[in-house]
Amino acid sequence: MSRLRYLTISLLGLNGTLLALAGSGAVYFASTSPIAFQKLMSLSTEPPIEPDWSTASQPVDIAQVIGAIPYSGSEGIAAVLPSEMYERTILDGGGNCANKSRGLAYYLEQRGLPFERVELLKPDGFLRGQGHVIVRALVMHENEPCVALIDMLEGGLPVRGGSTIDLPDLLASDPFTIEILPLNWRMDRYSEYYGGFLDEVIVARVSDDEIVSFFRFLEEVYVPLGLDRFERIVFNALAIVQGKFPLLHVSQADYDRLVEGHRWKLALAQSMVEATRILFWSLPAASVWIVARWIAKRFAAPRDAAVPESARA
Repeated sequence: MSRLRYLTISLLGLNGTLLALAGSGAVYFASTSPIAFQKLMSLSTEPPIEPDWSTASQPVDIAQVIGAIPYSGSEGIAAVLPSEMYERTILDGGGNCANKSRGLAYYLEQRGLPFERVELLKPDGFLRGQGHVIVRALVMHENEPCVALIDMLEGGLPVRGGSTIDLPDLLASDPFTIEILPLNWRMDRYSEYYGGFLDEVIVARVSDDEIVSFFRFLEEVYVPLGLDRFERIVFNALAIVQGKFPLLHVSQADYDRLVEGHRWKLALAQSMVEATRILFWSLPAASVWIVARWIAKRFAAPRDAAVPESARA
């Protein structure tokens, strides 16, 4: 076997193996839980970047923002574009906690205001989307600026003893000591997320820089595919492969607790991503090589043509 033929077969074998690996992972997560792939690949033990609150031109009037939302439900929304998510949550009142928090994030970043997304993950259910999402931002409350947590799903501010709380306060709080200060007439003080739920969750932080980068990425690459849910799966996966999906920053101990019992899924997800990244250059390279070989064979002069007539006698 010639070296060129061996190289061609090797390239085809490499791409076939990578396609099988990426395809098997895609089929598994798509048929079981796409959110499991997303959560596993976004976990990070790198320390989060603390928002620079000094860059805020002014605190957000959160009472005005939440007070104007026509709360109409908590069903999940599969919109991909940040602007569409903002319209369907903040302007139309739909969406779950993650959707509404993303809508607020878009509102804040469009005004150049710093923020942080905070996810409360249930170790035994976060791969199925169980948990809660809130936002941390510089707000105006009772005519005073303060860094506070915002619960968009509950339509208000988590408070303890009547005072707003920041992330360190949440981490140090006992269950059932926090209630909601409602900022929308449709909402009340009750929330299931600040009782025994707090004892079960792990706090993950998501930096605003990463979220803004993710927003810009989606705006650049998005093309309609027809089905909202399918679009969300595809573009979230593409963002993960391209390293544009926001990371969930947790401690090493919390990371180990979250992936306990799921390490084979983590390995499959990581292998799928790495295989896909390699395919981005190996498939075009193999295609160019095969086409070049075909052209070379197609237009190569016959061997006999190079032999003088006198030498054939």
